[in-house]
Amino acid sequence: MPDLSEAPNLERTNFLNCTGYSYISSSIQNFNHLSRLCFRGCKSLRSFPSNLHFVSPIAMDFSSCVNFTEFPQISGNITDLDLHETAIEEVSSSLECLTNLQVFSLDSCSRLKRVSTRIFVN
Repeated sequence: MPDLSEAPNLERTNFLNCTGYSYISSSIQNFNHLSRLCFRGCKSLRSFPSNLHFVSPIAMDFSSCVNFTEFPQISGNITDLDLHETAIEEVSSSLECLTNLQVFSLDSCSRLKRVSTRIFVN
């Protein structure tokens, strides 16, 4: 991922169909105004940093990231999380703590083996 430290007020990212990134830097959580992370169709993307906390409301789109195998433990104000058509096998239990999550998509995840039912309890 490029060095975005020169853009502290970044509000949205759009790496649609990007093929150059296999991972995302943990510095992504330092953008306090970030409201949307879009990595849709990034075929090289394999993982996302663990133990990130997002303060501002944020929507995350990893749909069609066919090599994205593991979604890490994250916390904070995640409102939308799109993981459809990814290669994840298990949904992290940390999603139980995402109390502001309004939209959560897992359709067409053919490798998905386990999802905690506690995620869907209010």
